[in-house]
Amino acid sequence: MDFFVQEIMGVTHAEIGGVLAGEWKFANNYVNTIIYHHKPQDAARYKRLVSLVHIADVITRQLEFGSGGDSTVPEVEEAALDQLSMQARGLEMLVEAVKEELEGADSFLAALSS
Repeated sequence: MDFFVQEIMGVTHAEIGGVLAGEWKFANNYVNTIIYHHKPQDAARYKRLVSLVHIADVITRQLEFGSGGDSTVPEVEEAALDQLSMQARGLEMLVEAVKEELEGADSFLAALSS
């Protein structure tokens, strides 16, 4: 989807989201995070929050939770890991923990619907 938006409109969904968030008077930390969540190394401010959202975005894409509008699974930027003092092993552990939580939530919701 982002490829389509960028090809047709010349901007990314992050840029569009940032403009909308600014127009809607979101706090600056949220606007900045929306704009830079795919490129945390480019964020001048709120680097920890941007890095956290970037990593969460990549993990949800890896685990196919929700939809980003396309099948692209981005890589975690090294700058985001550095910003959070996280090593590759810590990221692997986080992915496993998130996967277990999502599976537990799925089981809980399945039980509620039966």
